[in-house]
Amino acid sequence: MADLAPFQGLRFSSRSDPGAVIAPPYDVLDDSDREGLLARNVYNVAAIDLPVAPSVMSAGGAKPADYVSAGERLRSWIAEGVLELDEASLYVHRMDWECNGTQRSTIGVIGALALPPRRDDSSAAMPPGPEDVLPHEHTTPKASTDRLELTRATEANLSPIWVLTPSRGFSKILEQSDEPVMDTTTADGTRQRLWVVGDDGSISAIREALQPHPVVIADGHHRFGVALTYRDELVAAGRSLPGMERVLALVTELEPESVELHGIHRLIRRWPAGEDPLATLETWFEAEALSDDELVAPRLEHADAMALVTPTGRWLLRAHSGSNLGDFDTDRLRVALENAGVTNVEYHHSERYVTNEVLNGHAAAAVIVRPPTITQIMAVASGGERMPPKSTFFSPKPPTGMVLRPLT
Repeated sequence: MADLAPFQGLRFSSRSDPGAVIAPPYDVLDDSDREGLLARNVYNVAAIDLPVAPSVMSAGGAKPADYVSAGERLRSWIAEGVLELDEASLYVHRMDWECNGTQRSTIGVIGALALPPRRDDSSAAMPPGPEDVLPHEHTTPKASTDRLELTRATEANLSPIWVLTPSRGFSKILEQSDEPVMDTTTADGTRQRLWVVGDDGSISAIREALQPHPVVIADGHHRFGVALTYRDELVAAGRSLPGMERVLALVTELEPESVELHGIHRLIRRWPAGEDPLATLETWFEAEALSDDELVAPRLEHADAMALVTPTGRWLLRAHSGSNLGDFDTDRLRVALENAGVTNVEYHHSERYVTNEVLNGHAAAAVIVRPPTITQIMAVASGGERMPPKSTFFSPKPPTGMVLRPLT
């Protein structure tokens, strides 16, 4: 049921150093990361994807002129030949990395994924019901509509959403014997390779392998929602762009060994006055004190628990026997925090960061959570359900700038 089509991609000229012009996804960069990327090469894609510093963006401080400048910069790079337009193609993308001493790899295809049909009630960013593209978690409200503003200004998809297909053997179809058009290693040690697939036979084989199944969004729920919103906005305004009914997507086979799943931990800056985090959470969980100060995330699955960190100690938290708190750590914690009146929750994938924030006195508590499994994600999405926001952090993250997709 997934409809993936070839498109005319924009790629950096072969004169460019690929390692100097691609960038990690916008939502994992901080101000110093962006500065470093632009210092290395003024044509780094972050100049368009993050037109202002991430701290300014997250605080909603970007101005309309910043997005206009990003659009103008994209068009000037095309005019200068920094970015070049391909013939209609699909793109095979392979990532190779090391995980706990073991070499791992994933191979996928980048194409233009059809959006669900427009509905009369398009108020929701991701409409419910049976779809060809299945979300697996709710999204959090954004401080600003930066991705939508950026799409309006650039009229382009700058980075792919990442979706998983249950199509067995899909990875085998994508294997390439030719030399890649891009081959570089990103700062996280992941080797990134890209091949252009333009022949009709290969394109047809890839599309046919995908069509029997829906795909599940692994990463990019917000960008998928923005694509829907922008499409509906154009229709409502009586406008039309050739690419507005599709979104740039990387599709990989749903194989547990082809991705890493990490939890997205919770950081609470302020706890309700007069209450103790441990005492509050013991209403919902059995607590077991931890005596060492090692990172606990790798141990949580074996312990069948999440972990609480406060300035006075650390504890494993297990749901009370017979409690009806849901199947996932994020579900269980959401119920407990909502009932405790805790609303100022921040989300971070680094256990070390949230722990240090607590120990340095910058936060009242942190909760280290486990990610769901690939099987659980697929079951939730296929059943029409969704996990709480920020339930999963997939890695390695596909970089931005391998290929861009103009909507015009």
